[in-house]
Amino acid sequence: MTEKEEEKKLETDEKKAATKAVEDILALNKLGALCIRADNFEKAEKILTKTLKFYLEKIANQTVPYFFYSILFCNIAKAFSCQKKFKEAKPYYIEIIKRHPLSKILIENQNILEKYFNITDYEHIYENKEKRNEKDILIKFENLMKFFDKNSESKKIFEEKILSNFKDTKINTKSSLSDCLVNLAVILQIEDPEIKVSLDMYILSIILDINNHVPNVNFNNYLREVNLKLKSDEYINRRIQYDLNDDSIKIEPENALNNKNNNNENDDNNNKFIFISMKWGEKYGADYVNKLYNGIKKNFTIKPFLFYCITEKKDGLNENIKVIELQTKFSGWMKKSILFDDKILNQIENINNNTLLCFIDLDMIIYNNINFLNDYKGNFALMKTDDIKCEGSHNGYNSSIVLYRKYFGKKIYETMEKFEELLTKQIVRFDHYLEFIVKNSDFLQDVFEGKILDYNTYCKDKKTNELPENGAIIAFPRSPKPHQCNEEWIKLYWSL
Repeated sequence: MTEKEEEKKLETDEKKAATKAVEDILALNKLGALCIRADNFEKAEKILTKTLKFYLEKIANQTVPYFFYSILFCNIAKAFSCQKKFKEAKPYYIEIIKRHPLSKILIENQNILEKYFNITDYEHIYENKEKRNEKDILIKFENLMKFFDKNSESKKIFEEKILSNFKDTKINTKSSLSDCLVNLAVILQIEDPEIKVSLDMYILSIILDINNHVPNVNFNNYLREVNLKLKSDEYINRRIQYDLNDDSIKIEPENALNNKNNNNENDDNNNKFIFISMKWGEKYGADYVNKLYNGIKKNFTIKPFLFYCITEKKDGLNENIKVIELQTKFSGWMKKSILFDDKILNQIENINNNTLLCFIDLDMIIYNNINFLNDYKGNFALMKTDDIKCEGSHNGYNSSIVLYRKYFGKKIYETMEKFEELLTKQIVRFDHYLEFIVKNSDFLQDVFEGKILDYNTYCKDKKTNELPENGAIIAFPRSPKPHQCNEEWIKLYWSL
């Protein structure tokens, strides 16, 4: 073999090695991404960090030419974030902003970001420590709303000058930068809830990838957390109009103050109070339903009651629990919308239009008399978030317990039935959907002061004799759940 032939063979071998190395990196990254989708975050972390090490080694020894792989960095950061390892995730998100090819285009067009979106210094956006103010939020909100107008100048300029100069590849996409910005915004907001720059990141993540639902969900969460719920409602309606290309559509909420005390003397025709629970999937076993039923049986004594469980799996339920089959196309928390569907409610014995219903989540412990629930005279009441430790927003809704009349809430189900696909691109939590679709709810902590308590706020690490004397129901939103806690009173009040 001649020297030239040897050089050519070596070059060919190097190209093959480089091609294989890139293919291996792509395949491993894809596997890590699949683990994230399957909620196997620890495995994803192991696969992706190993892939990153392999990638850096190949770059260092020039087995492959240098390339920046934003999707790999983004997936590693997601794997950390999903395990609440925000400190570990943050540097990867920052690295993406620094080195993503689309970031270079944004830096070059900083004037467009300032003129149309009031966003300054994108190049160092993650270093900005300024505090937010409501005036700035409202200005940026209005600028974003204009982006979704027909014949929008800002959208046209942004697409022509920025997006058209970038093409997605297997290693760098608009979505990877959009995901990076929204996730870094969440981390920065956790570190400092008052920080200004998180809003800029939410807006950028939206306009970079309009079809990415994650930035929209987090942007709406942000507006609710800063007590601009009506602006969130406005944005949700605007996005539905945009997605359907129909500006005439506007979802009007139901008012819980309407029809108050509407012939409520007919509530108790069957002389039985109605409790409703729901169970789906594998998160809660039949024991959770049975323990809740037993807690009600011991502590609701004013009159007979019926306890219903809407579920797709009735195995193991107490024989006194009445089962309604769960059949719905809705996913996740939005399944709760069927609590307002007449097809479900009409399966309840002797129900009439004014019947008072009590929905109650499974992760509740009842330790005192709850006859007070029968005294409610309004249309719609649920828990407020003010004293729920994991929530934090003012006058937000929490649906761990909902009292409502059979005649109320038809719009809750009908709107979800009609717009589910579009709504769930903007809202993930059912509680936020209720904030959007129902106004002027009564709050159970106000109607029945001191009776319904958040575990983390009032009961964690308390001895049995230290539980609030006038309390009756303890809620366990998010975490921990009753079976994960060790207080002595849990065994006493939460039993089969």
